[in-house]
Amino acid sequence: MSYDLDIEFELPVEKTDFWNFLQSRKHYFMDGDDFGYQNDTTGVYFTIFTDCDGNDEEDKNNENKTEITSVLCNLNYCRPSFFAVEMAREITALLARFPARINDPQMDGMGSGPYTPAGLLKGWNAGNIAAIRILSRHDPFRYVLPRATLMRCWEWNDTLDGRQQRLGDAKAIPKMSSFALDEKILTAAIWVDGMPIMLPRVDYVLMARRQDDGETQVACLSWADLVPVLLQAGHAQHDGFDVSHALAADTTSALFASGQPFDPERMCLLNADTVLDEESVSAART
Repeated sequence: MSYDLDIEFELPVEKTDFWNFLQSRKHYFMDGDDFGYQNDTTGVYFTIFTDCDGNDEEDKNNENKTEITSVLCNLNYCRPSFFAVEMAREITALLARFPARINDPQMDGMGSGPYTPAGLLKGWNAGNIAAIRILSRHDPFRYVLPRATLMRCWEWNDTLDGRQQRLGDAKAIPKMSSFALDEKILTAAIWVDGMPIMLPRVDYVLMARRQDDGETQVACLSWADLVPVLLQAGHAQHDGFDVSHALAADTTSALFASGQPFDPERMCLLNADTVLDEESVSAART
C-alpha cells in the first residue's frame, strides 16, 4: 500500500537534465528508466517512476528514450511521518526546477493541485493511518515512538552529514537510532572506542570497544549511567555531550562497568522504516 503523486511536466524534460538535477540533490540512483531515493543516514526511501518519450520509431520497443513527460512519485505507507516530510522536500525542489501539473488522487489529497508540501503531508498521513488500520488487523504494529521523538531523531540525522563535513575527522557525530530493549522502544547512539564525539541525548548509548584478540565488546549504557562519569571526566554537557578528546582508559573502564553487556536476545537496533508514529497508530485504532 502506497502513496502516489502524478507529476506531468509542462514541457518534456531531457532525461539527462532530470538525472543531473537529481544528482545535485544527493541520495538518488538510477534503476533502468526509473529513479530511486535512498538516504542511508535518515533511512528514508521512495521511488520516481518515469514515462519517457523518444524521438523515433525505435522507441516503440522501449529503447533510446531521451525525454521524460511525466513521473509518478511513490512512497510506501506504514512508515514514520518523517518519510513524507523528506519526500515533500524533494518534490518541492523538483517542481521548482521543472514546472508541472500534479494529480494527487489520495483520500484527503490535493487533487489536481496546486501542490503544497502541507497538502502532500495531509494526503499521505490520511492514507498512512488507513493503511495501518487495515494491516494491523493481521499483525499489530509493536514498534512505536512519539512523533516528536522520531522527528528529533530525523532532524539530527538529516543534518548529520553536513555537520560532519564541517567538523572533519577530529570528532565523530553518530546517528540517532531506534532501539528495542525488552520490548521497550527507545533511542540510542553508537560510540566506538571512546573516541572524540558529539553525542546527542538518547536513552541508551551502545559503547563498543575493540579487544586485543580482535573481538568487539559492547556495553549498553543508559543516559543516567553515562552522565556522572562524563561530567567527572570534565566533558561538556549540552543537550547531549561534547566529548572533545578520547576517553582515558580508566574512564572507559568505568563506563563499561556501569553498563550491561549487549544481549541480542533482549536488545536490537531497529531500521528507520519499522518504528511508526505513536499518534498514527493510535488514530488507526479509532
